[in-house]
Amino acid sequence: MLDILILIGLPAMFASLTSWFARHQVSRPLVFFAFSATALYVLYGAAFYLAAPTVISMDVVAPADNPQFSDGQTKALSESMLPLVTAYLRPIALFSAAALPTLWLAIRISRKAPSKT
Repeated sequence: MLDILILIGLPAMFASLTSWFARHQVSRPLVFFAFSATALYVLYGAAFYLAAPTVISMDVVAPADNPQFSDGQTKALSESMLPLVTAYLRPIALFSAAALPTLWLAIRISRKAPSKT
């Protein structure tokens, strides 16, 4: 369940953290959050479209401490704490690498105008 929340909420988490840290630099923080969250979800979809594995198998494999297996190294993807995050690590890494310049550009676009004093 936690892995599904991470997969669904990662762009919103990036956008909210950036909005919080840049709240004094942008002119309209709520508009900035909406714009950056929308842009990040589009980027997230593109990353999953380009880099996601085509087939993910969640087959159960015998655990490593099973006496039937002598090598002790057999681990299943479904035995990890976050199986979906583990399976989609490549598109998440691609998204994270592309999100930083996207958020930087969004901050640059929505900066407050310098005050004339």
